[in-house]
Amino acid sequence: MKNNTHYPQFPVRISVGGKLETVNEFGRRLNFQRNAVLARIASMRRDQFDPLTIDYINSLAKALVCRRILGVGKRNLAEHCDVCDQTTRCDHCRHIRSKERSAHRAAGVQYRSRELAFHTILTTPASRSASDEIKNVKFIAAAKERLISEIRKASRRKTQQFPLIEYVVGIHCKRTADSKYLSCHLHLVLRTAAGCDVPTFRFSIDDLWRELTVKEFGLSAHTTWPVPGFRINNAKKRRGRSITSTRYANLLAYPMRTAENDDTPEVVARREWLFQTAGISNTYSGSNSTNGQYEQPTKASFDPVKLGKKSIIVYHMDGLPEQMRTSLFYEQRDSIRAEAKEVVMNALPSEIQHAWETYVWNTSAPSSTVPV
Repeated sequence: MKNNTHYPQFPVRISVGGKLETVNEFGRRLNFQRNAVLARIASMRRDQFDPLTIDYINSLAKALVCRRILGVGKRNLAEHCDVCDQTTRCDHCRHIRSKERSAHRAAGVQYRSRELAFHTILTTPASRSASDEIKNVKFIAAAKERLISEIRKASRRKTQQFPLIEYVVGIHCKRTADSKYLSCHLHLVLRTAAGCDVPTFRFSIDDLWRELTVKEFGLSAHTTWPVPGFRINNAKKRRGRSITSTRYANLLAYPMRTAENDDTPEVVARREWLFQTAGISNTYSGSNSTNGQYEQPTKASFDPVKLGKKSIIVYHMDGLPEQMRTSLFYEQRDSIRAEAKEVVMNALPSEIQHAWETYVWNTSAPSSTVPV
């Protein structure tokens, strides 16, 4: 990324998932997205090409374009004009959707007296090779489903040892400090009714995880309990061994995210490949929300010209933003898409470029198969 001193300074704040960012902060996010797209392309197998490869490349080009044009409105608040809404290929859209889902689950919930919150991290042995990575991620996918099954069975019995109200479990995959390979772990957040037998409740989760990991790896993995059974209070301040409802809402959101703060573009690409290899399309699961099923909103794109925005900010592929007249929106949108197409096509390995050209020639495929 270019040094921050090279950036033009705009008195603008950008709304990203309910959080305000500066032009420079958002520029760094876009630059990471660009590098993650290039890392995904670099990791593509050069000896395989089929029509699905074209769909994959198109989706990467759309992710590269996503949110690069902002409409500036009142109080210098900027919003995204062009959103791809791909939660598998686009890190921006995945982040926004996970925040919306967790906010929907927690919205307006009033917690009853002495309800308890638990957060446990269920780890696996660290990967020491590429084959370990694949074994690790396949195990965690199966273990997640087994864990959910056992939790549901226990909750249906409605015993004092397991008075479960809700749960969310999610797969996280990252590099450990002592290995260059990715290892998986589960984040499990649970809420129980008053009167829960905390030691027995925790032991049942620990015991199940020991059983699963010993059977798969021949040794038991660890469970840690950052939140070992704290009361949830509706107040704004923590009191004693309790957490606020806001803190609990944040806990619910954490299993739903897949990105880590220390991710590199290469880790993002590798994690996506591992999930695809293991057949993981959804990294988290949870009990039914008291607020009903989350309804994903329609694509959050808008036309700044029709809405009368006073200007637009365009982030070119070199990472530098430029503020200009709103009337230039359509021209700049087409220009950004052309830039993205050029970046993607130039990054493709020569073997895939040749296979693509041969496929188009032999099938007389329409031009729409080229990234837009």
